[in-house]
Amino acid sequence: MFKTVAVATFAVVGLVPTVSSHVGIHATQAPPSTVVKNVVVTRNVPPEPVIPPEVMAKWEKVAQCEQGGNWHVRGPIYSGGLGITEVNWMAYGGWIYGAEYAATPAEQVAIAIKIQALNGYAGYVPHQNGCEHGW
Repeated sequence: MFKTVAVATFAVVGLVPTVSSHVGIHATQAPPSTVVKNVVVTRNVPPEPVIPPEVMAKWEKVAQCEQGGNWHVRGPIYSGGLGITEVNWMAYGGWIYGAEYAATPAEQVAIAIKIQALNGYAGYVPHQNGCEHGW
């Protein structure tokens, strides 16, 4: 599975990126001042995690409490819908999905479940009734 990670428009002088199914992106000679538009860069990513609907519903309440339901918040310390720090995101393997604020809700929940499980709280979803007990 591939995920688009960047789309760019740029001008090049002499070289144009081309894509080969065998070697990825490389440069080929082109007329000077050629404009290349909408170059899409992709990377191989794991499939979307499957989170049971009843579990996802609980984590959606946490996201509502933590970030007002916005799964793509980018903050100076806490990001994503669950307010996971970049340090924890990276330490628990979230890097495979990209930045925490850009990850899908299911990807964020998969990392949150991993954080909870590896810290002795397997199956526990933080309290979300009234938001009195966050992370």
